[in-house]
Amino acid sequence: MTNHKSELAAQHLEAVYGRIAEQSMRDLPLYNERLRVEAVGFCLWDTHIIGVLITPWCMNLILMPGADDDWSHMNRDAVSEWELPAGTIEFNPCLFDDVSLHLSATLFSTVQDFPDHATARAIGKEIIRNLLDPSELPADAAAPSDGESDRRGDALLGRPVSRRGLLRRVALLDQ
Repeated sequence: MTNHKSELAAQHLEAVYGRIAEQSMRDLPLYNERLRVEAVGFCLWDTHIIGVLITPWCMNLILMPGADDDWSHMNRDAVSEWELPAGTIEFNPCLFDDVSLHLSATLFSTVQDFPDHATARAIGKEIIRNLLDPSELPADAAAPSDGESDRRGDALLGRPVSRRGLLRRVALLDQ
């Protein structure tokens, strides 16, 4: 469910990460000129705000406090686990001067191979949709695709999978 607070949070993240892109990241070799900073799928989940942040250097799942959340007790240096409908996800804290504490889980540590922004956006939308409603996954997406594992776990299925396996599963969703 999208609401005004999640829209404002998404716009603020886009502005902050857009400045980071221009000031710090643009000249790095991992920067994909075909992508731009965009917050996709931001919505209310439980009492929190969740969505996918696409940048020209990575794609992350973002969790932010909702209106009634008090995250002042949260350890700003420690990984925290959150139980989403599709499984447990480990988040790292992020704190910038101009944005409040938010949590980030890496979906793609590099986006160099993304051919265009439309592809990145479609993948981001599918990921958030399937994280929040795992019943949307096709039956053949649940089959393990390879032996590699990522210790953060499969954001779509709640069990270990490689990034290549995640891409395969997202590709199955387009069929």
